[in-house]
Amino acid sequence: GFDPQAARAALAAAVPGGGATLPELVLVYNVSETHRAIATFVAAQWRTHLGVRVRLRPLGWEAYKARRDGGDFAVARAGWVGDLPDPSGFLALFETGRQENVSAWSHAPYDDLLARARGAVTPAERLALLRTAEQMLLTEGVPCVPLFWYRLGDLVQPHVRGFRTRAVGAAPEVPGVHNVQGLHPFRGLWIEHDTK
Repeated sequence: GFDPQAARAALAAAVPGGGATLPELVLVYNVSETHRAIATFVAAQWRTHLGVRVRLRPLGWEAYKARRDGGDFAVARAGWVGDLPDPSGFLALFETGRQENVSAWSHAPYDDLLARARGAVTPAERLALLRTAEQMLLTEGVPCVPLFWYRLGDLVQPHVRGFRTRAVGAAPEVPGVHNVQGLHPFRGLWIEHDTK
């Protein structure tokens, strides 16, 4: 929940003098109106509620990527679009040694949970391990702060048939899962005009 008083107390416990004594943080992000708006909001919230000074550093994609991938940042915007409807697609981003782990966060108990989930015998056991890893990620490490979720909107004429907002299931009677990639193949589409 939103609790600025608790956040100030936690920051003061971690840093004598709180946010006012921290050096100015540089928030690195790639150039985009959406990313600029989010970065501006974050900087204003940290300044208002925590007394933290933040300088925004918009960069072109290549410069941003080099800085982010090289670990040359205090705070950086990052994003990920899940390509599979499975929690491991996000949780593995913070596993020690993974190329995608640009935060460089490393926590052996977390890594152990992910390894055990990969070797789990039942789906229920696997999901329980991943759920524990998720809680650990959000409470013990916090290498990222999820702030923004992309949304896809599809506008389709009523006479276009076969358009799927859900991915195809294993069998025709299985409805599938959310189409997280927003892929809509032309195969299976047809136009049904009223011939009157």
